[in-house]
Amino acid sequence: MTSFTAKSLVHLTRLLAKNCEMLEEIVMTSEGESEEVITFESLKYLELTCLSSFKSFCSGKHTFIFSSLATLKVMGCHKMQSFSSGVATVPFLKMVEVENGKKHWKEDLNTTIEHLFKDKEIGGLHVDRKESSSKNIERSQTHQMSASTSRALRAKELGAQSKADEIVDSEKPEIHKLRLQIQVLIHKIRAKCPWNRPVKTYQVLQKMQLLGLKR
Repeated sequence: MTSFTAKSLVHLTRLLAKNCEMLEEIVMTSEGESEEVITFESLKYLELTCLSSFKSFCSGKHTFIFSSLATLKVMGCHKMQSFSSGVATVPFLKMVEVENGKKHWKEDLNTTIEHLFKDKEIGGLHVDRKESSSKNIERSQTHQMSASTSRALRAKELGAQSKADEIVDSEKPEIHKLRLQIQVLIHKIRAKCPWNRPVKTYQVLQKMQLLGLKR
């Protein structure tokens, strides 16, 4: 935004800038622009997160007054060496929050950001996210390999089951033929028994042995 736009945001209470790789500053300045006093009267919360190209809130020599600012979070801004090139007045701000909930303060806002930059306290999140992304890729590849192995094993199981089914199917005609032969024998035995008494299993088996049908 331009300095003119910034001066018009008198009712702005929260300002968040996240995950924008191209953003270098919040308030832009042009060559030859005169120094001004810009007041954010209502701004209470300011967060700057994962801005890989971010250098400062403003590179111009403007004076910024944050009359109500109570919370400032700066994370993943590894190129940010100072808050602004001009004066930044924050009467109610006592700490700057960085990664892992750590809070720092050193004399004033610009001095605090300079110390955080030297101690590499405001660029860690950017690196951590890269490492996290790399780990997520490794986990995804491992999961894909496991899934492929499971599919291969399942295919082998299905192939073995299919072969077993083929063997059973090939025996079905013989079993069917044997059953027909047994039924014929039972019918012959009953024909010889006019009182129609029950046919014993051993009689059928004996008859099959005589005919050479027992398996």
